[in-house]
Amino acid sequence: MFEDVPIAGITKVTMLDFPGRISAVVFLQGCPWRCPYCHNPEMQCMANGEVPFSDLETLLGKRHGLLDGVVYSGGDPLVYNKLPDLLKWTQAQGFETGIHTGGHLWENFEKCLPYTNWVGFDMKAPFDDYEKVTKAKNSSEYAQKALKMLLDSGVEYEIRTTASPEDLSIEDIYKIADDLKGYGVKNFVLQEHRQMIGGKEDEATHFVKSSSFFTDTKLIAYLNDTFENFTERRA
Repeated sequence: MFEDVPIAGITKVTMLDFPGRISAVVFLQGCPWRCPYCHNPEMQCMANGEVPFSDLETLLGKRHGLLDGVVYSGGDPLVYNKLPDLLKWTQAQGFETGIHTGGHLWENFEKCLPYTNWVGFDMKAPFDDYEKVTKAKNSSEYAQKALKMLLDSGVEYEIRTTASPEDLSIEDIYKIADDLKGYGVKNFVLQEHRQMIGGKEDEATHFVKSSSFFTDTKLIAYLNDTFENFTERRA
């Protein structure tokens, strides 16, 4: 049924990727956006998966009572057109479902939401500057449509922004907060950027730049005041 699912890899157990649940993470190959800080750049290109679907079936068959849920990540899992069916199948196996996405394929996202228990939605930049980060036309329009769908659905969520100092400024974070407030977002996470191996800067310099978002007391106070639930996620 799902032999064509492009699985790039599987994390068998984590407590970080699906809040409040012990979960497995299934990484699907492919993403139309090219965010410079992407943590899985090898998963951006459209390609066949390296892990057979049978491996996921076997894992879940052994983890009843041990795992609460399965998160589909990437890349961006919305590139897989059968994702709504895959989510429905996962729930039928007795597991809650989560998605990590930027919302680029909002039509597919809409079909997924009825079979999704939680969404980690990546807010890339202020909506007026989205293409600066995604390198893709119309990405702001798609993200806004997907965000509205998510909030209207009632599905549990977190909206999170990776504070990459090479791509976003502190002023950008204020703008992001205002954009999200306009949509009625209540749950926001500011994530510290982790430099990939072989990054342009030495580790100490990058750490100072990345930390600057979190040591700005005015910014943190503003985010706490803007959102009902604000979380700092340090690397």
